[in-house]
Amino acid sequence: MMLCESDYGNRNFSRGRQINIFAVFRRSLQACHLDALYWKPGWVESELDDFSASQLEVVKRKQWIIEGSYSSTFNIRGEKCDTVIYLELPLYLPVQSIEKVDHEPRQTRPDMAEGCQEKMDWAFLKFIITTYGPRKKKMEKRLLKFEDAGKKLSC
Repeated sequence: MMLCESDYGNRNFSRGRQINIFAVFRRSLQACHLDALYWKPGWVESELDDFSASQLEVVKRKQWIIEGSYSSTFNIRGEKCDTVIYLELPLYLPVQSIEKVDHEPRQTRPDMAEGCQEKMDWAFLKFIITTYGPRKKKMEKRLLKFEDAGKKLSC
């Protein structure tokens, strides 16, 4: 399971763009992107039951990698994972990533649902900036629980 406080880290790590170590995993496992499970075409949100059911199917596999930090379904992944990869990145990286979207041609990321073209979203940018600190503190507590449960941590 891969976690980060923001959109930037998980997505780039799982696509192998920023951290080359993922190439080792990518050869044998296909990453499941929570954004692709959550968002329906045209940026329509999934119902929690549907989103949960999709993840329950993934964690039934013998091996899996799920990237994303959606807290509403954190327990599904947390209970079934044996390893947690946590990326703690400085706040400026996700802010730069979101800002960059506004200057690029609109396209749908390969790890996103069809019809969800990237866009500059001020509400999301505000969310990233204003919740970064509190989400980081919550994550520290979650990581301690994982460690207590005997999960492998890579931070």
